[in-house]
Amino acid sequence: MKKIITLIAAVAAMASASAQESTITLDINNPSNPASLEFGSDGIWTGTYNETDYTYLEFPPFAFSHLLGGEGSSWGGMYWDGFTISRNSGKSGWQGNMAGGGLDGADDPYLIGFWAEFSESADSHSTELIFDDGNNYRPQAVYVTNIATSYSAVTNGDSYARKFDREGDSFMLYAHGVAPSGEVRTASIELAGYHNGTFSALTDWTRWDLTSLGRVESIYFTMSSTDSGAYGMNTAAYFALAGMTVSNPKPTAIESIEATAPVVGVTYYNLQGVASAEPHNGLNIVVKTHSDGSRTTAKLLK
Repeated sequence: MKKIITLIAAVAAMASASAQESTITLDINNPSNPASLEFGSDGIWTGTYNETDYTYLEFPPFAFSHLLGGEGSSWGGMYWDGFTISRNSGKSGWQGNMAGGGLDGADDPYLIGFWAEFSESADSHSTELIFDDGNNYRPQAVYVTNIATSYSAVTNGDSYARKFDREGDSFMLYAHGVAPSGEVRTASIELAGYHNGTFSALTDWTRWDLTSLGRVESIYFTMSSTDSGAYGMNTAAYFALAGMTVSNPKPTAIESIEATAPVVGVTYYNLQGVASAEPHNGLNIVVKTHSDGSRTTAKLLK
């Protein structure tokens, strides 16, 4: 009995220590790479098209990818992907977001993500977050909203995209957490949609719970839209991000023995979101459902 009581006390102590772990919040105002922030007249970071110095934008311990999908090329200052920084408080163009500024006010900087769908593969992710201190963390939450260009596309249509006015229309953002074991878990949030005859879209900073990702060593973001064609999404692949929080940088004894529950179901999704019990031709998102109700995802090219 004494041994059992001792074990319970030890478990309780470890749980208490874990609960007291401090939370780390992304602070875009204090970067380490670049060393300081400079913005142009449009409110966009002046290094956005820099091809050589900023593979990752670092706000310790957060490091966000920059110009990976375009193989490091801005094509003469005409292209960028991954993440850049904005303090644009307008609600137009790709430089501004529908909340009208940053999380803490009009001049507060925020991140703009642009997902380079054409370069996405199992080993390459244009919009990626890693941790520059070598630790792994438990994501808690992040705030997201629509970039004005994407919002305009789904509300009015543009040269490439159509207005969202069909039942089931959906514009989604996904966060894929990569565990130290290589397991991938996915969380999702709808940026815009048309359901039950009603259109809706994020126009304010919205808290997105990421606790379902568990412990991760990196996170990569992808997107989907029901308005897609042979060359991918027609909806502009932008999103705004700020205020990410993570916790618990070091594994506890309990967490080190976590195991994945048995798989009880597998579903294959193509890039248009069509589900099947068998793999589609081309790229598949494979969703495995486990006996404990959790889900893990992976990519499969057939």
